[in-house]
Amino acid sequence: MNNKLLSVSCAITVVSLSPLLNAASGVDDHKSETIDCSYGESYAEGLPTHLVDLQQEAVKVGKAICLSSLQVLPNESIEVTKELAHFAKAAKQEFDELFPDTDMRFEGLSDLSESWYYQVTDIRNDYRNFALIEARNEQTDTVPPKTKGIEFKLYADPGSKKYYELTEVQKDHCREVINHSSIDWSGNKDCKSAWNLWSNAVSPFQSLYTNRVLEDNGQKIIRLQNQWSTFIDKSRYQTPLDVWATTAYFSDQFKRLQLSGPPPVQLFLFHPAIVYEHLPEADKGSKEDVSIALEWIGVNWWRKGFGLSLTSVYNDRKDQPSVGTGATFHIGNHYSVGYIYRDDGDDSVFFNIELLEWFGDKRDKYRKYKAYFE
Repeated sequence: MNNKLLSVSCAITVVSLSPLLNAASGVDDHKSETIDCSYGESYAEGLPTHLVDLQQEAVKVGKAICLSSLQVLPNESIEVTKELAHFAKAAKQEFDELFPDTDMRFEGLSDLSESWYYQVTDIRNDYRNFALIEARNEQTDTVPPKTKGIEFKLYADPGSKKYYELTEVQKDHCREVINHSSIDWSGNKDCKSAWNLWSNAVSPFQSLYTNRVLEDNGQKIIRLQNQWSTFIDKSRYQTPLDVWATTAYFSDQFKRLQLSGPPPVQLFLFHPAIVYEHLPEADKGSKEDVSIALEWIGVNWWRKGFGLSLTSVYNDRKDQPSVGTGATFHIGNHYSVGYIYRDDGDDSVFFNIELLEWFGDKRDKYRKYKAYFE
């Protein structure tokens, strides 16, 4: 490579990469936002239960629900729904064992757990009916008050109430449940406390979504959805290697178990392309031809619709060098023009034919980045 080509290559590289230091800031409307989909290390410590396996499954499903909550792609939640159905079945089974609908204990309560199961697994609920089965003690008017009954209900169905004026058989059963749980229980060993064992195991599956997404980040979710939709429609198509380079550069934004908006800038690394090349000095009849191109390194400010790449072009011509190197200018995210330098002076210009954009699925732009959330 002679001094002229070296100078061109270095200039393109410096011009392409130096603005990235400031690109992430952008304008306020396009500021990248994130939603944390991880649980704290000590999260489970505040939820004592002997149903440890169920609790771990609840945490796993809760993360999956949070990470799929953008729902940018059609049917994005199908896999999560399958996980949720498996978890809800196990949770219902544990509830029915803690409060059996047999032996004159909690007759009819299995109907409530059945309703809860179908409510949670109904694909039409869009993750918004995740509230647990609730329990409330009814106290006597004595001093000190004593528990005389317990009420169960579904949060989303006020008419689902099941009330039991506790018998000694039911009270003994609940004490036995707590004793067999091996939990150091300092409070009352009543049926509400037995319910807490189940609630503590199951509640993680919905806490991230209801507390962190719906309540704290409802507007943020809408902004993230809009940002990804814009990115899918406007940005250049990227290969998995391009996405890796981009996420590696913006590693603070793309973290596991963290929902994030699209990158402020797209990076390209060894990106293949087909170009239509024009060599003014070539023989008549061979001035225009289709050539193979490779973007060694590039950057695209997709919101502004402008990008640069250091590019080499290959074409096995008879009287001209096969390989030339120069610059590509990307305009409007869908059009590219470039200038190629060759050692013998047979320089050329070209237009980019973005086959990946033509034949690729636009939604792949999101799918590739989504893999870094999970």
